[in-house]
Amino acid sequence: DFYNGYGERRLEVIHVFLPTQDADKEDLMKHVLLEVPWFALPFQDELRGVRLKHKFKAKEGSVVLLCASTGKVLLKDCRGRLEEDPEGLNFPWEPRPLLHILKDVAQGGLLLGGDRPDFKRKKIQLEDLDGSIKGIYFSAHWCPPCRAFTPHLIEVYNKIRSRGINFEIIFASSDRTEESYNSYLSTMPWTAINFKNSLQRQELASYFDIHGIPSLIILDPEGRMITEDGRGEVNEDPDAELFPWRPKRVKILTDRLTTTFYHSPAIVFFLDKNDDDEIDFAENVLNTSAEWFEAHCQNIIYDLNFFIALEGETGESFRYFVGLDDASPLLTAIDIPANRITTMEYGAEITINSVKSFVQAFVSEQLHFSQIKK
Repeated sequence: DFYNGYGERRLEVIHVFLPTQDADKEDLMKHVLLEVPWFALPFQDELRGVRLKHKFKAKEGSVVLLCASTGKVLLKDCRGRLEEDPEGLNFPWEPRPLLHILKDVAQGGLLLGGDRPDFKRKKIQLEDLDGSIKGIYFSAHWCPPCRAFTPHLIEVYNKIRSRGINFEIIFASSDRTEESYNSYLSTMPWTAINFKNSLQRQELASYFDIHGIPSLIILDPEGRMITEDGRGEVNEDPDAELFPWRPKRVKILTDRLTTTFYHSPAIVFFLDKNDDDEIDFAENVLNTSAEWFEAHCQNIIYDLNFFIALEGETGESFRYFVGLDDASPLLTAIDIPANRITTMEYGAEITINSVKSFVQAFVSEQLHFSQIKK
């Protein structure tokens, strides 16, 4: 109904059928398309459907809203907006700019947790935080993982500030009562959104697509996101040696980062020893390919991660998970979303050029893959 009443003017729909084990899935797709007035991704283009599903972390029934001219994601799932605004009076429901949201959540002043002699008043204005790297901390006192993480975050926060780094955190509470909010805030040395500004806090959580707490978003002084996994960075880097945790093109594979394989393919260089020369070599050869991918593959609908797997428990566990033997050094392309894997030919020399050729062949679908054994 929404499409028929609105779509001809400003909306086109492309139906993506997610992979299914149903034997009659092609007949099912044809039957569905007889009942709807929009386009669909061709049935044979299943890999593209897989890529789109994981790019947007979509579930069955998700409705992703994009700007056709730029490809910008307006909403990752607009089903709720369709229910709230069935006539499309506020379509296309694009989120407000982050700075506008932050100004609203700070309306009347941000509150201050513990004693901070550098702030002369109890209610802090957003302008007082200008020039700082900011953390938006989504948490609640009723949440046991939050209560466990908060003292750890306080330690890291104090370490960072003791070095003279301008770092501020804004607490966005999910507490259910003002009493628990006040009690929790009193343990924190940073600022917080007023408990009464509940709608603004919800809008901020929606902007960052927060589905679980604790969650820590790190922003640069201009409000651009540095990382959405500040919690994981704090846990892995308790001395904040790598703060503000800007993304690296090539990363060391850790247990935390193995979860990225469920949504994006990756090039993984397995090492046979963990000395500095080996790691530097692996980083050098992978960096060249990562730079090439970043520069030339902007229109590809998936991210390609680059990892160095050190010798040890994480690398061994991951080898076992994807069905690799213990040969090293080994260059692999692991594509869990498409349930496939391939390796550079055993015995081939691993160089900057050979790795780049391997990556280019992956992107152009010219490699021979095997199914990942489950």
